[in-house]
Amino acid sequence: MNPYLLEELYERLGRPRWFWPAVAVVLALLLGIAGGVAPEVA
Repeated sequence: MNPYLLEELYERLGRPRWFWPAVAVVLALLLGIAGGVAPEVA
């Protein structure tokens, strides 16, 4: 996976101000979902 994928997307979208906060929220949600599911699976 390209480590600059998010930066390229950021540039392509025209550097929106909301981009990085949105990325942080998505990552937090993914971690929260993974954290909620993982103990039940393990």
